[in-house]
Amino acid sequence: MGVVRQEQRQRLHVELGSDALHALEGQVALAPLHTAHVGAVDIQERNTAIREMVAVSQQAVVQVRDAKTELVANLKDQQARLLRLHIEEADSISPNALRDERLRMQHEIETAEQSLAETEDRLQLDGQAGVGRGTG
Repeated sequence: MGVVRQEQRQRLHVELGSDALHALEGQVALAPLHTAHVGAVDIQERNTAIREMVAVSQQAVVQVRDAKTELVANLKDQQARLLRLHIEEADSISPNALRDERLRMQHEIETAEQSLAETEDRLQLDGQAGVGRGTG
């Protein structure tokens, strides 16, 4: 391969002249540096895009947390209304129906609270990971 390269160099030297050949060699020598620079810029742009996607994802998780918090509050309000209704209308509501509805609502509240806790954990983990990456 060295012989072929030497022959190509001699042919280019004759065709282009020594000044043009040296200029061409200088450009070829700089090509890897330029490629490395483009690679670094590309990596930086990708990292920026990833950080932006993480921020959007974390914002979405915050919105989910807020919706779940509101759901828990609404379910607890419904449960309180059910209990008030029972107190006010005790004679007209079946005790079994009231108990079943209260248990159903309690199950919904517990499920919503568990889901909210998982969302809070996710936010906390994401926040810790963001601090570790220098993005939080």
